[in-house]
Amino acid sequence: MRARLGPAVSDRLLTAIARRLERCVRPGDTLARLGGDEFAMLLDDISGHADALKVAERVQKELSQSFSIDGQEVFLSASVGVAMGSEAYERPEDVLRAADTAMYRAKPRGRARHEVFHESMRIRAVDRFNLEPHLRRALEREELRLHYQPIVSLATGRIIGIEALVRWQHPVRGIVPPD
Repeated sequence: MRARLGPAVSDRLLTAIARRLERCVRPGDTLARLGGDEFAMLLDDISGHADALKVAERVQKELSQSFSIDGQEVFLSASVGVAMGSEAYERPEDVLRAADTAMYRAKPRGRARHEVFHESMRIRAVDRFNLEPHLRRALEREELRLHYQPIVSLATGRIIGIEALVRWQHPVRGIVPPD
């Protein structure tokens, strides 16, 4: 954002965002800027997922309205991660990490999305984090295999092309799928 708009305009936009977000919380709730363009809301005494999702939708609606900053009209969308507090979290930063994980799950699914954190998201994030060094070693150990797959015309039954695919032949897991 700073690179596109410049630091002064970006700072005013962040202030305007914070003002709109303040309209989404109640007295007693907490709104904090974590850094960059990321904010956190701690909603006190809500009854469950439905209430949290209503707030997420309110945030997205508030931020979808254009901002006028120094005569420039700016349009935004918000990706929102929701984490419900529970005894499962040992430290406050665990709740923030869960909400952050959910937010990053929402981002690739399109603009103005929200996701509720599920434990499976944490497991998947940890798996992906742990996978990277193994994949780097796979390159060194030459565990990647090239497979060719013909492209066949349904009309004629003839091969009309070929597709090259890389598969990872893991020594323990076997063939690791691309996803």
